[in-house]
Amino acid sequence: MSNLLGLYKGVVVFDSDVADSKNALGATGRVKVKIEGVSYSNSESESYRYPRGKNITGGILPENIKHIDNYETWAYVAAPVMGESSMGKYNASRDAASTTDSSDISLFGLDGNNGSPPAAQFGLNSVGDAYVAGPDVLGTSGVNTYGYNYFCDNRSNIGKGVYAIPAVGTHVIIQFLNGSKNYPIIIGVINSISDIKRMFGAENNAGPSYPNAFSSTVQPLPQV
Repeated sequence: MSNLLGLYKGVVVFDSDVADSKNALGATGRVKVKIEGVSYSNSESESYRYPRGKNITGGILPENIKHIDNYETWAYVAAPVMGESSMGKYNASRDAASTTDSSDISLFGLDGNNGSPPAAQFGLNSVGDAYVAGPDVLGTSGVNTYGYNYFCDNRSNIGKGVYAIPAVGTHVIIQFLNGSKNYPIIIGVINSISDIKRMFGAENNAGPSYPNAFSSTVQPLPQV
């Protein structure tokens, strides 16, 4: 297939590109997806919500899992468009760029200095995660020994915004760059009924945050 146009539905099967010994790019936030009508699939029918795990009823057939693992291309995950702070600043009059977010053009690289990172004090403070307290406190399987080694990089040319790697079992929408099967890109996620209930639901299937009867019932217009 050399001209894959339009949108395709798929399910994430592998979510760690660094676990693939054949991946020479390292960690790039890519995942492997079983794409309906594109990925290899034998003639047997499959019915699943979560694609992998021998302890779960249903799932992608082992033959298809193996084929995806060996032959399917890792898919990039499209991120939302980022704002101005995600790129370095450029001053045309001096033809100089800087990673500082200052408006002072004297900082723009005349002496070979590319500018200091803004808000440098953030680099002095590490950030912990939820696993530093240990399994007795959080019920986790272990303590993250790197829990206090996260530091903010607040330079203006560092990517900023919301980003997440879709987990195994996530249903996604795929497009192919220039129609090529070698360049799959995830452009969105399709939430299942159970996903919607978890986000909006409450006890006894009440949906306090979801458009409900008020939006679906026709009422006479109020008199002013």
